[in-house]
Amino acid sequence: MSEKTYTEQEVQEFIRKKDEQLARQDKQIKRLKKCCLIDELTGLHRYGFLREALKRQYSSAKRNGMTMVILFMDLDHFKKINIAIGHVRGNELIRKAAKALKKSFRETDDLIRFGGDEFVAILLVHDEGEKGSEELAKIIARARDNIARVKIPPNQEFYRLGITIAGSFCKTQHSSPSKTLQEANRCLLEAKERRPKKV
Repeated sequence: MSEKTYTEQEVQEFIRKKDEQLARQDKQIKRLKKCCLIDELTGLHRYGFLREALKRQYSSAKRNGMTMVILFMDLDHFKKINIAIGHVRGNELIRKAAKALKKSFRETDDLIRFGGDEFVAILLVHDEGEKGSEELAKIIARARDNIARVKIPPNQEFYRLGITIAGSFCKTQHSSPSKTLQEANRCLLEAKERRPKKV
């Protein structure tokens, strides 16, 4: 039985088809990765991206002699607002809040939807001193202002949206990203306890 031989043209066609198939598979893999990492409602990164973002920002802070900051953010009284306006409008409100937060942070900062109405930002500042604190204060003020501009659907009980923000500095030589994350979360819980119970 003789072996089948292929012309140069047939071989090229076979290679072209395989390349197209691989390109399609590559696109599908990228699309699936994006679905896993991007929150559909807000367009922000999902919780699953947090570890990667921490690692990357921590390395960058070390390399550039900067300080990593982790901010935890929680929309004030969102549970009550959500019940009052309904879940569909509540989702729309979260989407608008995420958009407002995105405008508040820099392109180099990582903004993640932690879950529900909680968000995490991982960013770098020049140092823990006055310059770093001023830099951070400006970002936090911008986030609060932008959130306050988010319109709540007409409701007699709630007039404007607020946000509680708490965070922690991570000096790369003294602390780890996971400890800083825990500290920032603890600070948020304390801040939520102190915020007014009424809107």
